[in-house]
Amino acid sequence: MKGDRDGAIFKHISAADAIVSSVLSDPFIGQRSPLSDFLVEFYVYVSTLSLISLNPERCETLKMNGKIETRAHELADSSYVGSLCGCWIELLLLIPRINAFAMHSPTLENLSPEALRERFATFATLQLEIISWTPYPDSNSVLRSSGLFYKQALLLYLYTSTLGPSNGGESSTASDLVESTIASALFYLADIPPDTQTNTLLCWPIAIVGACVLDSPRRTVIRQRLERLQELLALGNIQNTATILDALWADTAEPASPWRLHTLMKERNLSFSFA
Repeated sequence: MKGDRDGAIFKHISAADAIVSSVLSDPFIGQRSPLSDFLVEFYVYVSTLSLISLNPERCETLKMNGKIETRAHELADSSYVGSLCGCWIELLLLIPRINAFAMHSPTLENLSPEALRERFATFATLQLEIISWTPYPDSNSVLRSSGLFYKQALLLYLYTSTLGPSNGGESSTASDLVESTIASALFYLADIPPDTQTNTLLCWPIAIVGACVLDSPRRTVIRQRLERLQELLALGNIQNTATILDALWADTAEPASPWRLHTLMKERNLSFSFA
């Protein structure tokens, strides 16, 4: 898609915001119902998973609708299982906060002690909220594994926003943390049968995890998984995810990282949302 690729995604999110806000403000249909629940879920799904496709500077102008966000937290508190967010809507609500944290990522050497403590506290809070998340007790095995896969991807999204990608071999606390999280993510992905419909919701976490993997064997595992999903489901987003990961893996000028996906999408004129 040529032209303003970010603008197209913004327009999509704005349209979702307008539709859902209109429904929720209607006294007859805006109360808790299957329709309003789905529309809230739809807005959260589109608005959060689209952020990584956008220019980081433009993300600053994209704020989640407060009223809809409140309703989304109510869904999470009620153990809501949806057709788009599964049992992990609470995790998706953390994505804008991680994105904002990454966008305000200063050089640590230039921070005052007070600012450094504040940044560390924000990181620790986000990490704790992700680590503390667990699937609803009555979730089936596929939903549970899918939610835990999202959980590991979200941790990688946070870690690479401030620690950088794994260094590919040299031992360090940051590298070990990223590597152990990748291992957990791939464990849960392997536990999700490729022929289940839930796979249509996994492009975002597959892209995040894939962007963190540095070695060829595990990249092959991810590539083969995407190829299998494309055979079974034939969805454009699956093919787009494979295309952008191939581009990231082929570009060795800079370390692989989820935070490079937007730049590569722009360079190759790819305009799509992982939602």
